[in-house]
Amino acid sequence: MPDNIPVSFEYKGRKYEGRFKAVNGGGSSGHWHLEIEKNDRYYYFGQLLKTESGWSFSCQDGYLNDLAEFFGDVVTAWYE
Repeated sequence: MPDNIPVSFEYKGRKYEGRFKAVNGGGSSGHWHLEIEKNDRYYYFGQLLKTESGWSFSCQDGYLNDLAEFFGDVVTAWYE
């Protein structure tokens, strides 16, 4: 299972570059952390979960939560 899945997107007029890192352990294979790159470092931004009802993205202030399906498509495409 690849550890880093690159992602690039624009949201509300701002461009983001980052990666999804698989979270291993606890029997979960559907959990990734989104890390956004800034000044050549990566910062935790939120978590993506694959659930029985679809994709869920959450972060502290709810920012980007409406991109859950897009993020899920990025992860799914990486494994195909």
